[in-house]
Amino acid sequence: MRIIVDERERDSGIPLILKDKGVRIVYELLEVGDYVLSSKVAFERKTLPDFIASIFDGRLFKQIKSLKDNYEKPVLLLEGDVARINEFTTRTRAVLGAMSAISLGFEVPVLYAYDKVQSAEHIYIVALKLHRRGESKQPITVPKTSKKIDERIKVLTSLPGMGPTLAERTLESFGSLRRVFNASITELMKVKGLNQAKAEAIYRLINSSYTRIIEGGRQTRLGSNLEEES
Repeated sequence: MRIIVDERERDSGIPLILKDKGVRIVYELLEVGDYVLSSKVAFERKTLPDFIASIFDGRLFKQIKSLKDNYEKPVLLLEGDVARINEFTTRTRAVLGAMSAISLGFEVPVLYAYDKVQSAEHIYIVALKLHRRGESKQPITVPKTSKKIDERIKVLTSLPGMGPTLAERTLESFGSLRRVFNASITELMKVKGLNQAKAEAIYRLINSSYTRIIEGGRQTRLGSNLEEES
């Protein structure tokens, strides 16, 4: 039983849970959906905070439409306690309205999970049913967009917590990669979607010294001892 998983879901913990259940995980940088179970079935997973943020920054309905356009049986998997919506926004009615629009307007089913364990269970149950019907054994094709991704966006998506949308927003905010890499934590946090934890992680990665292990177990900083090694 095989599932294609978006590379950005690697650290969510869900792929590891699925692996423990005997699922073969194949990572790809998916442009539509997060978990592709067959050529007909794909899950878009959103944590509650990301779901709410995506409503107000305009991402949500574009993603749902793309999911609907590319898969016969798309599913939105919403992870988190929906009773806590008011902890993330005062616009509770807008969030509930978005849920209704997805279910009734787009006719995309919404599955609710309390945490990553339940999310993995939802995905596994559907994948198992597809496997028993023989659907998952057929070659799985994933949609590819003709849109060319800017090389600078690709560079930024390698940073911690930086997806394509946030990378584009960051580049638009700073204007160049040099300015992003020279930015302070406070400056990074001015970009919508870059919270303190993400900004600190990005700053640490950019400004930390690189060391590598060489023969004999010694560590050396990049750029040092070049004459000795040549």
